[in-house]
Amino acid sequence: VTDGVTSWTSGPCSNGDNIPPSLNVPEDLTVECGDDFEFAEATASDNSGSVTLTETTETISGPCSGTVSYIRNFTATDPSGNTTEGQQQIDVVDTTPPIITSAPMDMTIGCNDPMEAEMAMFDWANSYAGGLAEDACSTVTWSNDFDAIPWITCEEIIYVTVSFMATDGCGNEASQTATLTIQPTLVEVEPCTDLAGIDFGFCDMV
Repeated sequence: VTDGVTSWTSGPCSNGDNIPPSLNVPEDLTVECGDDFEFAEATASDNSGSVTLTETTETISGPCSGTVSYIRNFTATDPSGNTTEGQQQIDVVDTTPPIITSAPMDMTIGCNDPMEAEMAMFDWANSYAGGLAEDACSTVTWSNDFDAIPWITCEEIIYVTVSFMATDGCGNEASQTATLTIQPTLVEVEPCTDLAGIDFGFCDMV
C-alpha cells in the first residue's frame, strides 16, 4: 500500500476528457455532369483546443457514362483519443439530353424509277437527314422511326414526316422531325415548231 492506493491499471494516464470533438461536414451534393463543383472542406474543433482531422474518399462509378459518386469520410480526433465521424456524398448525374447542333433536313426526291427513289429514301433516313448532335458527358447515338413506303409508283406525290432521335449514354433523348417528299419527275417536252403554219395547240397534246 502506497499513500492509500491498493490497486491500479497499467496504461497511459487519462486527463479525464471523454468529450468528442465537434465536426462539421459539407452537405450532400447532386450535380449535373459537365457542371463545375468543389470538394468543400470539413471543419472540426475540440474543448482541448487541439484536434486532428482526416479524410478518405471513395469513388464509385455511376450507372452510365459520365456519372460517378464520391463518398467522403471524415474523422476528427482529439488528444485524448475521442473521435467524431461524418460523411458527405457527391453524386454526379446526367439528366440533360444532347443538344442538336444541326437539325435533320427536309428532302425532296424526284421519282422516275421506283427502285432508285427507294434507295434515295433509305440513304436519307440512314444518314439521319444530316442531323448532328453533341453531349457534354457521352457519345450520341442517332435513331429514327422511319418505315419503308410501300407501292412507290412515281405517279403521285407522297409526304412522310420522320422523327430523328439523338440519345446519350444515359438514355436522355432529343428529337427533331424532318419531311421527306417523293414526287413524280417532270418530263420536259421539246418546244413545238409549226412548219405548216397550222395551229394544233401544244405539241404534247398532238
